[in-house]
Amino acid sequence: ARSPAARTRLRRQADRLLRAFLERLRNFTVLDPACGSGNFLYLALHALKDIEHRVQFEAEALGLERGFPAVGPANVRGIEINAYAAELAARGRNGFWSDFGCSGVLALDRGA
Repeated sequence: ARSPAARTRLRRQADRLLRAFLERLRNFTVLDPACGSGNFLYLALHALKDIEHRVQFEAEALGLERGFPAVGPANVRGIEINAYAAELAARGRNGFWSDFGCSGVLALDRGA
């Protein structure tokens, strides 16, 4: 953009788009009802965190402000019928990550 006003407008628009995308990513949930070894959810969480990091990194390179990472264990869910495993998973949602996993796939996007 040639004028300062146009640059400011485009910068604000880019910032709004970035924030909207990150909010959608942070509301994205991966559900794995099979509950196997936990590897699927582990990899899904890493993939979501990698996407968030890459977007933040690219935005910073474009001169936009980098935000605090917010993708975490709450973005992945497994359905567990074993009472002890369900208790451990509940603790995981309160800060202690101990979901024992899953191997099927169902992604839920709460932002859509």
